Amino acid sequence: MTNKNQNIVLHQLMDNAIDFLNQSIRDLRKKPKYSVIHFHAAIELILKSRLLEEHWSLVVSPRKDPDLSEFLSGSFVSVSLDDSINRINKIIPPGLNKQQIEAFKAITKHRNRMVHFFHSTGDEKEQASKIQEIVKLQLTSWYYLHILMLQQWKETYQPWRTKIGALDKKLRNHLFYLEAIYDDSKPRINKGKAEGWIYTPCISCAFDASEHQGGIKEVYQSECLVCQFTQTCVQIECSECSHPVIFQGDSSSTCSQCQHAFDQDDLISGFIDEGEAYLAVKDGGHYPFPVNCGACQGYESVVEVSENEYLCAECFDIADNYGTCEYCNDESTHIEEDTYYSGCDHCDGYSSRYQE
Repeated sequence: MTNKNQNIVLHQLMDNAIDFLNQSIRDLRKKPKYSVIHFHAAIELILKSRLLEEHWSLVVSPRKDPDLSEFLSGSFVSVSLDDSINRINKIIPPGLNKQQIEAFKAITKHRNRMVHFFHSTGDEKEQASKIQEIVKLQLTSWYYLHILMLQQWKETYQPWRTKIGALDKKLRNHLFYLEAIYDDSKPRINKGKAEGWIYTPCISCAFDASEHQGGIKEVYQSECLVCQFTQTCVQIECSECSHPVIFQGDSSSTCSQCQHAFDQDDLISGFIDEGEAYLAVKDGGHYPFPVNCGACQGYESVVEVSENEYLCAECFDIADNYGTCEYCNDESTHIEEDTYYSGCDHCDGYSSRYQE
């Protein structure tokens, strides 16, 4: 396929995805079933469009032989959402993380349930409850799609940046459907604050209901009491005012007390034991941290949080062990077997000697 034709097909996929998203937003109040169906279709098209950017054949179902003429005519069987996820993870590093996959598959499950079993009873309370459930799922999925399109895959989706921003504003208008849940959560929030828990604005629904029960230098899962969005979090002590600084699945953060900004290097240094490192080197040993991340290919981004618990300060992957590449001696989580020959994420191993 020529680059021109590929670009035409890519724009067709994305234009349809944006159209489905707009229709999903319009359908939410009066046609919630179709809102779910259209939202799911949009997710599928966006993931397919990213595969298309690599090669058109990746959009064809693995159960069919790729045929360019069939593809260009539209008479082909395309990949399912599960197939798209599998191919992205194998071909486009760092792929999709566990939270993103779970969010997208939750939309699939909800779509299937709505298609087969949805029945409108006319009961306003029941209808409101169904809409609230839809909004929760869509906001969570949109949060991850938004990151993928405007950050991780920004080169591919730059032409649609303005339209993506407009969609984001429209979806945020659905937050009022969740206000009743937030009001119901306030007694729990007040009780939690009295017990020393911290509540921050949820990065998915924006309500001040993301509950943090973890302590300093402890990895934990926060959960929003409104939309149930969960996030891997870790806290360090602010170097300026000693207030807890919360990193919520992101390598940057700001102290809510003094507004001092922190980055990935600050998070890593908060877990480096300088005394232990000095003694290890002094005694002729080796202090390994930070090591590389096998999940996102981050270089020296993983620190030891506790025994058998290793956190990547870049992608927030949590591993229970790490190993050493037999060829380059770099240390990494999720290390593969036979690394002397095949190498690791940062070397090509012994096999590279035979490559032209």
